Amino acid sequence: MKKLQFQKELKKEESIQSGFIDPSKIEEQAQRPIKLFKNIRERENIDNQANLFSIINTVEHLEKALSSDAITSEQYTMACSRLITQFKTALTVLSFSHKDVLDFLKYYNVKFPSATHTLIEIGLPSTIEYARSSEKENNSGHIAECVAFFITAMDSIKLNMIAADQIAPNLSEIYTALSKISSLPDNFIAKEKTKEWISTLNPMKAHEELSPDQARQLLYDLESSYSALMEFLKKK
Repeated sequence: MKKLQFQKELKKEESIQSGFIDPSKIEEQAQRPIKLFKNIRERENIDNQANLFSIINTVEHLEKALSSDAITSEQYTMACSRLITQFKTALTVLSFSHKDVLDFLKYYNVKFPSATHTLIEIGLPSTIEYARSSEKENNSGHIAECVAFFITAMDSIKLNMIAADQIAPNLSEIYTALSKISSLPDNFIAKEKTKEWISTLNPMKAHEELSPDQARQLLYDLESSYSALMEFLKKK
């Protein structure tokens, strides 16, 4: 018995040293299921990452559909707005080792340039970012809306409501209203500043807050933008 055991051990050692692996063992290992997670928490995180990826991928295809006139501007705006909201919600429940979404995409070696611009850099549907002339009507109504949005945003910051989910909607409303005022140039300072802050807030999770310095700077930029808008409109 001892001799037989010794022969088995010797054969095993020779196989290891020679680099020979039993083919049956390879087949056996290949048939074993690969576990992507060790517990429920890890499984939920993988599901959340898959959900995030699907949202980004969908927006990329949506942008292509718009550029090829496969869908109308109204259909695009409605679908894209919903996906942007889902994207922000997905980020709040996501917990992964990547520092941000761009790092996540780079890790998996995928590129979604249009979706990245819409979801991460801007946080707005492209139909709103580049509002078309047909949508730039009823200026007086848009100006009134814009003024109200500016005041709401500035008051919120003064009340220390500086979490991402408290500020971002106000800024999106300001930018949307500004984009619909036909007399404003595309490079108008209020539009550029608002766009910059939307890009800053977009990667943040809903509960994350601006630092005191950031909040002070945002309030200053909003007040300056509001003054610039009023001054511009007086000349018209």
